[in-house]
Amino acid sequence: MNPVIGPVCDPTFGGNPLDPRCVAGTGTRLMDYTFSLTGVPCVGDPVNCPGGVGGPGRFNKIYDYSTNNRSMYDSITFQLRKRMSKRMMFQASDVISWSRSWGGFPVASYGGSGLAITPEQQFAPDEFNRTNFNEPNRFVFSGVFTMPYGIGLSPIFQAASARPYSFLLGDDIDGDGRSVLDRVCVGSTLANPITTPGCEMLKPNTLTGKAYIELDLRVDKTFKFGDRMALAINWEFYNLLNRSNFCNSYEESLSAGLPSAGGTFNTPQSYCNGPSNAAFGGVSGYAAAATKSFSNQFGFRFSF
Repeated sequence: MNPVIGPVCDPTFGGNPLDPRCVAGTGTRLMDYTFSLTGVPCVGDPVNCPGGVGGPGRFNKIYDYSTNNRSMYDSITFQLRKRMSKRMMFQASDVISWSRSWGGFPVASYGGSGLAITPEQQFAPDEFNRTNFNEPNRFVFSGVFTMPYGIGLSPIFQAASARPYSFLLGDDIDGDGRSVLDRVCVGSTLANPITTPGCEMLKPNTLTGKAYIELDLRVDKTFKFGDRMALAINWEFYNLLNRSNFCNSYEESLSAGLPSAGGTFNTPQSYCNGPSNAAFGGVSGYAAAATKSFSNQFGFRFSF
């Protein structure tokens, strides 16, 4: 077992990927060399084990799942409901919340599956921070208003604090052979990232996206013809403010290149409710639904 992979296999840390212990080159994991000595067949892995014997083989695909994370969510909710008359009623709510966990991910297992963090770093003090769906404040207003001539207005307004995301390096900076979750060094800024190998990394989710603001509106009017027939007309407007809501769907990895050099780092990648960051497996979730731009639809219903 290699006690410290960086100095053994990674040239960045003074290692040599041609060392016999580096069975997978620079990307060798802590247990790879030990598993290679077992002689267990590694079918389907001709690169690391020519001839089908030895090498990390099947062992380097084993993941350890366990409920080892600590995810905390606290909130205070204020709500006001009021019916002013037969023609007007509304509801307003405001949620103040705090969400924190190890690694900045609200998951049960931090260290297994695609998170791929080395055990030595798993519960380091700099790994506990706000989660990627943390919203310190969310305000929602909705109502139903009957205007003159029987015209109905039903608005829904939402505003939420910007969500955080990580300042990832896209390379192995702590010498553990893993690069998925490694972040830039403490003291880094967007204009001047620090990437010194072996430095103290920034906490997860230190960058902040764009605040979420959206206004939707429904307008309707019903025309009655006698006691048995009616024509209901409605017009619905989505994202009436024509605002681009990206939440925290930004390119997180510095390896994508700075925008000044033609790269995509820290640039929007999708709208809210789209793919989350790659470190979380690229799975949709933890995002408020949003439309890309202003849109509307018109409809009617005739009943008899």
